[in-house]
Amino acid sequence: MAGRVVSSRLKRVKRRADILELLTVHNATVDEIAATLEMSRDKVLRDIAACERLEDQAQRTMVARMRQVHHERLEMMQRDYWAEARAGNEKAAQVVLRAMGSQSKLLGLNAPEMTEVKLGGSVELGLEALKATERQTLRAHLLHIVESDQADEPKLLEAGEVA
Repeated sequence: MAGRVVSSRLKRVKRRADILELLTVHNATVDEIAATLEMSRDKVLRDIAACERLEDQAQRTMVARMRQVHHERLEMMQRDYWAEARAGNEKAAQVVLRAMGSQSKLLGLNAPEMTEVKLGGSVELGLEALKATERQTLRAHLLHIVESDQADEPKLLEAGEVA
């Protein structure tokens, strides 16, 4: 029974390797891959998604390892300069503070920065900071609001006009 499980996994790994080769080396489409490997299009898409998940997981693992290595290096640097910094050595204190700041960023301990945006004077001044497409969308939205407000307002009739 264990032999069949291993054999099944090996076939799946080989099939996914073939799919990735066809995708990356030969620039084959999903339909071409399905035809070449005599598989359904859905199965090819599922295998591609599985490969992408494995790649994402490998990248997360690598990033976690790199973060750990950098953390350990910063810890060693801080430990090496700590005594000198406590004794009043300014350069050592700067090294320790930089190491602590880097560690804080690395570990995500810094509070998120708040950005406040104020529109000065008129809406047009605030619109200059937006991308052109965002400005057009916002202008259209504002015009729609203004037009609907104007449509809702009762109109004053001039002398002699009938509603």
